[in-house]
Amino acid sequence: MAVIDVHLIELPTVVLRDGKPVNDLPQTAFKVLDQGQPVEIAKFEQVKDLPLSIGMAVDTSGSMETRMDTARETGAAFFRNVLQPGDKAFLVAFDSTPHLIQKWSSDLRDIQSGLAKMRPEESTALYDAVVYSLYNFLGVKGQKALVLLTDGKDTVSKFTFDQALEYAQRAAVPIYAIGLGIRGAEIDVKGKINRLCAETGGTSYYIDQVQDLARIYTDIQNELRSQYVLGFYPGADVKTGGKWREVSVQTAEGKVKTIKGYY
Repeated sequence: MAVIDVHLIELPTVVLRDGKPVNDLPQTAFKVLDQGQPVEIAKFEQVKDLPLSIGMAVDTSGSMETRMDTARETGAAFFRNVLQPGDKAFLVAFDSTPHLIQKWSSDLRDIQSGLAKMRPEESTALYDAVVYSLYNFLGVKGQKALVLLTDGKDTVSKFTFDQALEYAQRAAVPIYAIGLGIRGAEIDVKGKINRLCAETGGTSYYIDQVQDLARIYTDIQNELRSQYVLGFYPGADVKTGGKWREVSVQTAEGKVKTIKGYY
């Protein structure tokens, strides 16, 4: 029986040059540091060959009412453009609690009918939705991403922001958050969303018009199809699951986005 070494730390990595992903770099272009010390790269894959596993969590609180139709349509268009044979996706809707609308499926029709079922009501449990959505990635291999669409502030979550952040760090799934109509004055809301994305190697976007979603979904799709997965084994003295350890990936070829560390 094959023994799985659970200590391989995987780093989903995007390299951007002039805002565009660079997807033709060799392993030798990268250097990985664990707590500031160089480590040997034990795994190197370019994602264009890897299946994608994408979760989408959509805010269906009452304040989304006027935007819901466009959110559904652009979500459907995103999956139409992104999902290829071998890929899979799930859908979560969240108001005062998160609900799994469509479990993992490779069938685009399932995803589209799930989006069509979404109805706006009640309050916003954003942090609960993050934890609940990331939980669905347990045991899922390969290239992962969570796309989070929300119009604002968490009002009723049982989980705190810090708990959601730690869960996101442990899950190591890049979060792409899209803030819809979040005003410039809402610095705290934006700061928390930005941190969830930056710590996991994702990106946060803020738009006022739902029509801008199509452009953002194209950006996300380009990144997901242009990632590298770098892996390394921590030293024998490192107890995984214990203390937070900072990781960085370096290359001279552009700006690197990846998870900021591991437990």
